[in-house]
Amino acid sequence: MTKNIFSVLCLLGFMMAPATYAQDVDADTTEEVSTDKKNKKNNVLSKVKKLKPKFAKLPKSADYLMICKLSAEDSGAAEMLETLADETAKLKSKKVALMILCEDESSKKAARMMKAAKLKVPAVFTSSLPDKVEDASEYLPDTSDTVTCVDMDGEVVFSGDATLAGSWQEAFEEKEAQKNWANLKVDEKKFPVAAALKAIETPTFGTFDTKADYFIYLFSASWCGPCKAIMPDIAGKHYPDMRKSKKPSVEIILIGKDQTPEGVGEYRDHYKAKFFAVHGKDPAVKQLPGYTEPNGIPHCIFVDKKGKVIHAGHGGAIANWKSIIDNAK
Repeated sequence: MTKNIFSVLCLLGFMMAPATYAQDVDADTTEEVSTDKKNKKNNVLSKVKKLKPKFAKLPKSADYLMICKLSAEDSGAAEMLETLADETAKLKSKKVALMILCEDESSKKAARMMKAAKLKVPAVFTSSLPDKVEDASEYLPDTSDTVTCVDMDGEVVFSGDATLAGSWQEAFEEKEAQKNWANLKVDEKKFPVAAALKAIETPTFGTFDTKADYFIYLFSASWCGPCKAIMPDIAGKHYPDMRKSKKPSVEIILIGKDQTPEGVGEYRDHYKAKFFAVHGKDPAVKQLPGYTEPNGIPHCIFVDKKGKVIHAGHGGAIANWKSIIDNAK
């Protein structure tokens, strides 16, 4: 009899187990759904919606948020709005929500400008920002006539002056290229310079050809007058010429001497430079093959892919990059 009772109890336990397991799974699933909802409520778009923008509503969902800060007093405000009007369809296709942040006390001037530009997008006025949404301020541009784009986690995709309103696609493409580039593996034996650059862990900016034949270390800084004098030609003329040259392939590496990595990034962006940039104060930078600390800047060091130095001198020598490399060969 005892044996039969024991068998029945075991059978009942076996039959109840799946139900209990199902309840546990349902509980876990419910918790995941609840977490997802919570995350959605806490994303950037949700926080900015609390600012109660005028003129238009923000979309229900988006992958990115572009915020343009301006004032009716800005000389380039009307032009920026016209540029944005031309870009709205493209922004929407990329799931980029657009918002204007106005510094004007009155909404009438902003409304007139937006109407003239045939632009109907949400607008928030800094003078009426409620205290309860101060946590959104970190996503908003600090100064007038600037543009900032963030993803829904608040990570900055790009930030800069008003010209980015028209060149946002290029900034997006660079960000995407950087993600793909980050996953590339470099053969340390064949390309020791590239491998050392890829190993730098402090914030870096841009990408480079990991199989380049030559590298030019450019020591420069935003506070250096002579550096700023030659930077427009380096970024706008010489580097584009290098990129067209496939044999040999040449890369410039900006070794920024600004105080912070962010300062280096801003210096690079100011000149719309497309070459890779690192923070010169990072100890890992000083371990780059062929690296020697310069006595002054602007300074440049030409090295081959193994790190052999073929030239070192004033940064202006980059103008003669082709002849320097041809002579080395």
